[in-house]
Amino acid sequence: DEVTLATALGAPITLAIERRRASAVRSARLHGTGHGGAIVLGRAGIVPTTTALAAANALTADDIDRATARLRDDLGRALKKLVELDDDEAGAALDRFALALADQRLRERLVAAVSEPSGLRAAVRDYARAPYRLGTAGDHVVDIEGLCALIGLTADPKTSVRPRAIWVADRVGAFIAIAAVARGASALVAADTASPAAIAIARAAHLPVVTGVAGLFSWARPGDLLAADGAIGTVLVHP
Repeated sequence: DEVTLATALGAPITLAIERRRASAVRSARLHGTGHGGAIVLGRAGIVPTTTALAAANALTADDIDRATARLRDDLGRALKKLVELDDDEAGAALDRFALALADQRLRERLVAAVSEPSGLRAAVRDYARAPYRLGTAGDHVVDIEGLCALIGLTADPKTSVRPRAIWVADRVGAFIAIAAVARGASALVAADTASPAAIAIARAAHLPVVTGVAGLFSWARPGDLLAADGAIGTVLVHP
């Protein structure tokens, strides 16, 4: 009986040891700039990059509409959590988000884009070339890029962005910050930058933010355990 039990336990124990060794190989302490908030622990949820948006060209018009409806709900939940928000730029970003979600012309362009080879990235490219201003100059491209990323993320049933996840992005705009607040993210971590409006929104929701994390996508994978310290700007991969 003991031999049978030991044999049965051998495989799962070996698998657990190998997984631990594999995660230990990728353990790292990454450094960036903290924008406030305590140390939080969570699984990495990857927000799609502009390049990855091309993979979302399997979406349909119904997918766009369902994702947009959920984002409207996100905006409502975010507003309830942002009662402490007192920042004009962040307030303007909330208005732009509401306008973008109600913009029929934008919806038509997104629906057309998903049938193109480059998918939703085509819409971002068009708005970069021929600005359709939702707000102040320069904001429209980042806004549309963030909106497309959120649509792709929302429509993906295999997304790694779960409740209490640490959202990992190339850069964080106001729209991504709004959705992160609404969906109960633990923290926002960016390889590049975060807009001032995004940082203001995160602070009002007491959401830690770390930006400028070099090597972030070289180390962090979807579902990895991360510890983000918004006070000193460090990110631990498999702490």
